[in-house]
Amino acid sequence: FDLFTTNETFVDDALATHYGLDAPGVEGGTWITYPEGVERGGILSHATFLGVAAKFGDTSPTQRGRVIRERLMCQPIDPPPANLEVDVDAPPPEANGSDCKADRYQAISDQQGCVGCHSQMDPIGLGLENYDQFGRFRATDVGKPECAIQGDGELVGVGAFRGPRELGVQLVESGRLESCVVDRLYQFATAAKPGATDRQTIASLSEGFVASGHRFDTLILDLVSAEAFVYRATPEVTP
Repeated sequence: FDLFTTNETFVDDALATHYGLDAPGVEGGTWITYPEGVERGGILSHATFLGVAAKFGDTSPTQRGRVIRERLMCQPIDPPPANLEVDVDAPPPEANGSDCKADRYQAISDQQGCVGCHSQMDPIGLGLENYDQFGRFRATDVGKPECAIQGDGELVGVGAFRGPRELGVQLVESGRLESCVVDRLYQFATAAKPGATDRQTIASLSEGFVASGHRFDTLILDLVSAEAFVYRATPEVTP
């Protein structure tokens, strides 16, 4: 959980300058604490995350939100309905006379048939819009100084946030990370997508993970000593 909430990061002079922070002036880099007023915090404020799923030469609020939902919360997002003509290879068009990015994405969310999924993704991505696809801070849309970025987001079903640090806290407090990290570890260790018979094991591992105070080493030991990991199920053979 510290990965999502820590107020410290490791930087050298080049990386600090890239992030808009004061260069530490220490050869090889050092740990620093983010200064007051900076909304960075945790791994979600690193370029390693903020650079994921960039699109159209810029960030994609939809894709960023989808990464959060699917990879960190284990909540799959359905593809667009087959009866809708959606050009995913073109940026959202101008909406209501505005070419500002937030307005264009909001117009998509307002469309019938789109709101169900986009409302789960776009509000998350819009809360990270102050950071470009390289993790640098920005106050306005690319090439559009008239389009100020508000930076307000929402993890629908959990709460509102602003910036990566508050999003990280929201994810931790939501309780969704525990079961998802166990699910992802189980998939990685078994090289298979969990089926119905695996869910009981995953639920048991999740309970142990919480009871241990979220110790990852304990989770790994519990996993490799679980019967479902030690024994391979014999597939049914049709005569």
